[in-house]
Amino acid sequence: MKKRMLQLITRSDWAGGQKVLYTLVYGLLKYYPDEFEIEVACGKENGMLIPELEKLGVKVHIIPNLVREISPLKDLKAFFEIKKLIKNGKYDIVHVHSSKAGLLGRIAARLSKVPRIIYTVHGWWPIEQYNGIKRKIFILAERFGAKFCDKIVLLCKRDMEKAKIWKIGKQEQYEIIPNAILPAENIQKGKLRKELGIPENIKIIG
Repeated sequence: MKKRMLQLITRSDWAGGQKVLYTLVYGLLKYYPDEFEIEVACGKENGMLIPELEKLGVKVHIIPNLVREISPLKDLKAFFEIKKLIKNGKYDIVHVHSSKAGLLGRIAARLSKVPRIIYTVHGWWPIEQYNGIKRKIFILAERFGAKFCDKIVLLCKRDMEKAKIWKIGKQEQYEIIPNAILPAENIQKGKLRKELGIPENIKIIG
């Protein structure tokens, strides 16, 4: 029986976090087709992520009130929308990305008694872009969110060291997994040279 997995991210535009999510979903479906049933949830922006996932046959849920900007009313509505989705979806794994979806999703998943909750940190820029009280608030939010997940995935050792300094999560929660890239398709020898009009006597490097 396949394990049901929900991938949750705030926005659907084609940025770094969304590309990582897509690559992860692509890899799991390709290399573990009999192990996971994957669904994705994101905000309502008409970004490139949604059609790309649908090409893979992945069901995408739209969370209407999930937006990047801080909005107490919308954030509260988004929390209940996420919680309802998770409860109805009966997921075995909830994997959240980005600060807003990361916090709301982890709390909703824990309250819904999801067996496995994972949070991927796509860099600490939400904290680093601020100073003073705003930075402290974001650090406190990340500390609080860490209490609601089993693993915190970081892209590099430097991000892990920052998490330790800010006391976000515990050592046993940390997993360092660098970003992956999709394998390039095989290109026939001479095809690129012909397309670009490069003579045979000119060497191509790279």
